[in-house]
Amino acid sequence: MQLKKDDDFNPADDGMSQGGSSISGGMYGSNSDPGYYSYGTPNQPSYTSPSSPVSSGVQKLVIIICIVILGGLLAYIGIGQYKKKYAKSEYIPGTYSNNVYQNEYFGIQAKFGSGWTVKQYPYDSAAIKKTLDNDQSVIELKAENKQKIAVVGFVVQQTAYNVKESGTDMNKMLDSLEDDFKEEMEASGYTVSSIERDSITIAGEKCEGFKIIGVMGGIKLSLVQYYVFKGNYMGAYTASSTSESISKQSLSDIFTAK
Repeated sequence: MQLKKDDDFNPADDGMSQGGSSISGGMYGSNSDPGYYSYGTPNQPSYTSPSSPVSSGVQKLVIIICIVILGGLLAYIGIGQYKKKYAKSEYIPGTYSNNVYQNEYFGIQAKFGSGWTVKQYPYDSAAIKKTLDNDQSVIELKAENKQKIAVVGFVVQQTAYNVKESGTDMNKMLDSLEDDFKEEMEASGYTVSSIERDSITIAGEKCEGFKIIGVMGGIKLSLVQYYVFKGNYMGAYTASSTSESISKQSLSDIFTAK
């Protein structure tokens, strides 16, 4: 998948790299094409970093948060085991302009005010659709706020069937994801202290998901992730910070109904 990127940021600059897990064919590694952003594949690029000066401690924390957020999203999902496949719906990738991300398909938008820097956004709809059709996840949006020490994101993945219309047992599905999610996070170097089912209202819709507390690089982090379903596609709102309240509030404040 091809997403707009900021070329001056690389976790390796701070001695950090992604490694380990191989769920869905392997999630971590390097890619000779820095413009190819695939999720749940053996090739994962380095991420972009702000060019403005910050203290090394804050910079490292922002990098860690980025890795934690993008290190466990969606590649573990195995929804197809529950129900028969449904007809494919037409996904319209999101757009980004003037600090506003809009996604017509899911009916959401995200507005970024002072303090927020958008690091990743969609700019090639054809490439996004092709990536989704190849059963890979697309990171359509990633933004960070150094003042809040927070990162938010929105990721899209095609599912094997229409989750809502098929009468899927959501409790059973989320139960099946929990262990896989914890395993994936720990494979990325994140020591999970606790993981709990949680829900939140985002853009006027109640979303189920998880809240996770853990440690990475000696820093305690709170990660939250919530899911939205439409047709045979799933979106995941995700946020991470040193505070659970900041993580959740960031999602509630930024994402609204379109």
